[in-house]
Amino acid sequence: MEQVVAAKDIGTIRGYIQARLATLPEPLRAYDTFDEDVRLPVVAIVYPTPPPDQAGLWLGAPGCAVRYNFVLEIWADTQAGVVRAQNRLDAYISPTGTHANSVEDNLESRTVDDNLTTYTTSVKVGAFGSYGFGSLNGQDGLMVVTIPVEVYCDHA
Repeated sequence: MEQVVAAKDIGTIRGYIQARLATLPEPLRAYDTFDEDVRLPVVAIVYPTPPPDQAGLWLGAPGCAVRYNFVLEIWADTQAGVVRAQNRLDAYISPTGTHANSVEDNLESRTVDDNLTTYTTSVKVGAFGSYGFGSLNGQDGLMVVTIPVEVYCDHA
């Protein structure tokens, strides 16, 4: 008999994403909000966002009860040089199979035995949405890239 696994709330799924990001070869420390005491040189902030095509409704796909959308902001300190910060960000936004630190490869993997695999049907990492300089918690001299992530869960 197949075990039915209940879908988790958005905060729990966000935690599973954060835990998976910590397993990258150059691990990302992932946070929930902008106002935490963020520790650089590289960090990720994971936050939910409404699905772009559903006016904020969390509708699933056929066969999936719930769809959650997230945005990852990956921040890199430029103190050791802009090129080094860019190289770090480039590694994280690299497509599956092109770099060990690929967020796409890491989050979309179904071979990892963890809660993200157990409690989700699939994870889809989209193309990065922005890339440039920014300021976080009043700290200037940073670079940031944003990456959309879509998560489907089977059971409600």
